[in-house]
Amino acid sequence: MCQSVAINTKTDLRLVLAKNIRRARQHAELSQRDIQKRTGIAQAYLSQLEGGRWSVGLDTIAKIAESSGFVWHELLNPDFNPVMSA
Repeated sequence: MCQSVAINTKTDLRLVLAKNIRRARQHAELSQRDIQKRTGIAQAYLSQLEGGRWSVGLDTIAKIAESSGFVWHELLNPDFNPVMSA
């Protein structure tokens, strides 16, 4: 069952995405440079995304998610928290 989560502003969603991109990348034990190599998305742009300073299109979200082993919509979930391996 899908629960609805209230996002107050565009900035809130941007910050959720920023946090989740970083979490997904770290969970996959990838650097920003690794994501760049896998997706062609510039490391500087990834850094800006992880800092919540830029908006991003769905195609880019999908590339980042896939390169980290996730599905695009997981990165938009405020409750996203991949289990870190021990």
